[in-house]
Amino acid sequence: MNAKSDKPLSRYARILETVGAANGGITLSNIARAAGLQVGTAHRLVNSLRDVGLLEQVDGSRSYVLGPRLLRLLHVVALPSAVVAMARPFLRELVAEFGETVFIARLAGSVVETVTLEQPMGDFRSYIHPGREWPMHATATGKAILAFQDAEFIDRVLAQPRVRFTENTCVDEAALRRQLTEVRESGFAICDNEMDVGALSYACPLKLDGRHVFYALGIVGFADRMRQVPAETMRGAIARTAELMSARALEIAA
Repeated sequence: MNAKSDKPLSRYARILETVGAANGGITLSNIARAAGLQVGTAHRLVNSLRDVGLLEQVDGSRSYVLGPRLLRLLHVVALPSAVVAMARPFLRELVAEFGETVFIARLAGSVVETVTLEQPMGDFRSYIHPGREWPMHATATGKAILAFQDAEFIDRVLAQPRVRFTENTCVDEAALRRQLTEVRESGFAICDNEMDVGALSYACPLKLDGRHVFYALGIVGFADRMRQVPAETMRGAIARTAELMSARALEIAA
C-alpha cells in the first residue's frame, strides 16, 4: 500500500467500508485484519469513529456496526424505493380500515419528509394530504422520529428556531423534551391541531433495521372525523402495523 492511499482519512474510510460490509457486526481484530492495520491503530481509529457516531458497539458484544450518525446520512441520500414497495400493502389495509390518509415519513436533516402515502378512493369527503417536508416539533411523525435520536442530535434540532403554526403548537423547549420522553415511553406520538387547524395525526416509529428510527408511520385526517373512532382503536392499529412493517423489513434484509 503506498503512502498516499494510507493517509488518515483513507484509513478511516477503509474501516467504515469494512464494518459496512460485515453483516451483523465485526470485531476489532477482524477490522484491523481486513483494513490492513495494526490492532492498536485500528483501536484508536475505531474509538474516534465511535465518538462521533459513525460507528457503534453492539450491546453486550465486542462487535462494531455502523453508527446512527452515518446511518442518518445514508437514509437521507438513499432512495427509499424498497421501503415504499414494502409499505404499500400495509398502508392500504389501514386506509381501508379507517378511511383516512396513511403515510410514511423519514428523517431528512432537521425535518421529516413524506416518502409515500395512500388515500381513500371513490369518496366525496375531503382528505388531508401531508406536505413534502414537515417540521419535527409540530408533527406526529417528526416527534416519533426525533424522540429516538441520540442526545446530540436532539439538542441540535431543539436549538433551532421553532415556528408556532397554530395556538396549539408547542415551541417551548422544556415542554417539547417532556413530549419526546413520553413518546419514548409510549412508542406513540400525537399532533392535535399543532400544524394545521382542525387536523389530527397519530404516528409510531419504525425500526426498519431493528435498531434505529429513521422512519415513522402516520395517519392524518380532520380531527372531528377521526375522533368518531376511539383513539385506542386507531392508535392500536397503527402500533401493530408499525411492528409488522419493521419485522417485514428485517425479513427482506436477511
